[in-house]
Amino acid sequence: MPKKLLFEYAYIGSKIEKDVTIEFDDKGIITAVSKGNSDHKQITKGIALPGFVNGHSHSFQYGLRNYTSTPQDFKDWVKNYLYDLVENLTLESMKRLTKKAYEEMLISGITTVAEFHYLYKDLPPATSPKEVINGIIEVAKEVGIRLRLFLSGYDLGSKPAQKKFQMSFEELKKIVTELHFQYLNDPQISIGVAPHSLHGASEEMILGLSDLANELDIPCHIHLAEQYSDIEEARESFNDTPLGYLNRLGIITERLHIIHGIWLTQEEIKLFGKKGGTLVCNPITNMYLGDGIVNLDEYYQYGVPVSLGTDANTQINLAEESLMAEYLQRLKFLKMGVLTAKSGEDLWRIRLKMITENGAKSLDLPIGSIEVGKYCDLAVINLDTELNSEQKIHFTIGHAISEVIVGGQKINLNC
Repeated sequence: MPKKLLFEYAYIGSKIEKDVTIEFDDKGIITAVSKGNSDHKQITKGIALPGFVNGHSHSFQYGLRNYTSTPQDFKDWVKNYLYDLVENLTLESMKRLTKKAYEEMLISGITTVAEFHYLYKDLPPATSPKEVINGIIEVAKEVGIRLRLFLSGYDLGSKPAQKKFQMSFEELKKIVTELHFQYLNDPQISIGVAPHSLHGASEEMILGLSDLANELDIPCHIHLAEQYSDIEEARESFNDTPLGYLNRLGIITERLHIIHGIWLTQEEIKLFGKKGGTLVCNPITNMYLGDGIVNLDEYYQYGVPVSLGTDANTQINLAEESLMAEYLQRLKFLKMGVLTAKSGEDLWRIRLKMITENGAKSLDLPIGSIEVGKYCDLAVINLDTELNSEQKIHFTIGHAISEVIVGGQKINLNC
């Protein structure tokens, strides 16, 4: 017997529809969507939106909020803040930080998170990388968030903190494969792979994880061209640009999704657009770290779907990320309407697509829209102001969440 939820309004397709019934099965997958229900006693007030999709997170970095001083630059942040946090983490403190981050995500309407995980070793009392990884999965299960866990390959570097990140490709492949099949039929947990970056992953690791993603039919994420120095380092190491090097390796396909991509040239973005991957942009973290402003105008021009992530989790609100993404384009080009001119859509629809539909593409999961065959993941916005529905979505999305539903199950937001 299908279960059902009734809503005063819901965002279906590209329209806000009134009196909507959503039916779903025991796995939380939508089986029917209908309009014009008459049972107003059970109706949920507000607008049901697709649950928001966080395309990139390092949940343990939530702990960086405890540092009150200000880093001087990216290298200072890595050496004296990030690595200091890493060297003092235990399994329990990592899980505690992850839980805080995931709870905050749910409160802001995020129903799915892409966790880019690269901490594996020396987190007492854990004695194996798999025990650490299971800690992340346990937290996701506990709080109820949907998790695509990207297990990151990091086999370069000699700093003490980096030793906690490192595994051989063969060791990581074994763990990824085991967990992939263990959770293959789990509606809440799925696995992805992620060569960490060009400075953290060897060519063997990058090629190996790309092949593994193809073999297991799972997505592959990579940090790329975040800092301008990444361009200089790629020139020195590979006599190429970051994307040019990946193209030389032959791994740029619709399965590869780039994190950051701030310093790619127009020709590189054009090439990437032809290959079919997505960009996961992290504007608030990029501002925090002084990374630069990504040229979203060109990504839109060449048909690259743009999604968003909370990355370092200094602030967790994808609606704010979407607003900052658009505002930063105004600063970069010294004019308004950059994204609306390129896409031809209203700004509120562009913002919503970034954190739902496009996020689903970057994770390759059946989420991001309210339709048959997708998971019943919803974020409900209340309507206790005089704004109309479209204004409500634009101005209060992320700040007026009254209810969050994952797989048809209502989440307790009193964390």
